[in-house]
Amino acid sequence: MEVFGWEYSPPGEEGGIHITNRLPDGGLGGAREGTAPELYFRVADLEAAMEAVRAAGGTAEPIGEGPEGRHAVCADDQGVPFGISQPALGY
Repeated sequence: MEVFGWEYSPPGEEGGIHITNRLPDGGLGGAREGTAPELYFRVADLEAAMEAVRAAGGTAEPIGEGPEGRHAVCADDQGVPFGISQPALGY
């Protein structure tokens, strides 16, 4: 988004983009029909990040896995959704 000064990688196969010039590392997942894009953050250790979300009063749902890495769907203590992703080698 131009408002935030974000720079992006080229879109992936699923339409997601990686924000290349901000920390924490993250991006926006491709929006499925009828939904908004999904905000996600890259993490080095998915299980530790899930535990940190839960310790802060949020939720972290079961892990999904794909060629790009491992993922969890989370919400903060106010119910705001976001994702965390531990990328596979090369992503």
